[in-house]
Amino acid sequence: MFIRHLTLYTDKINELANFYSATLGLPLAGREAESFTLSCGQSTLTFRQSAAVPPYHFAFNIPPRQEEAALAWLKERVEVLRGDDGEITDFPAWNARAVYFTDPAGNIVEFIGRRDLPYQPVQPFGPQAVREISEIGLSTGSIKSVYDSLQPIAGVPVYSGSFEHFCALGDAHGLLICVNKDSKKWYPTSVRALPAPFELLFGQNDRNYRLVYHDERLQLMVED
Repeated sequence: MFIRHLTLYTDKINELANFYSATLGLPLAGREAESFTLSCGQSTLTFRQSAAVPPYHFAFNIPPRQEEAALAWLKERVEVLRGDDGEITDFPAWNARAVYFTDPAGNIVEFIGRRDLPYQPVQPFGPQAVREISEIGLSTGSIKSVYDSLQPIAGVPVYSGSFEHFCALGDAHGLLICVNKDSKKWYPTSVRALPAPFELLFGQNDRNYRLVYHDERLQLMVED
């Protein structure tokens, strides 16, 4: 599953534009009065002005074995969150390690290095190490319903977890992190994982699909 484009919403459009383009140095691909778009390696990320929404969780893939370099680089720019293992969280079942931080809107952002991906190290570490958008969190009252909406049309597989509390759908390149809205918090914080609207353009099995998630309703369309 390749995440081509992700659209998120915020009531802090100017603060986020400055944070992602100036603080983190991600290239601006477009800027309008009520939106901006970032180049994130092979993906693009758009934020649109809106009323306040619950915090998102999303992740970027970085080259594997550069988590220490990512940590040092991030600590010069943001406050890094501590997980169960400290400032770098180990996910042995996923063959990955990750670093977490928050943006000015309170979104929980992750840099994750996955050993199963062939990305080469970037020296020195910087925004060019962001290879693609790797994850977007989807909070719902029924993870099984989300899976049933995606699998028959797009063939999105279960990567990890179960339908009760947590289920990652997709693969190492791109994942929908589906969580139970009544029982989960966004790791590694105490922030409740509440439903938030987003749009996603992704590639799966040589086809592109557009996923729209608003008001806890999911729509999936095949792109031409």
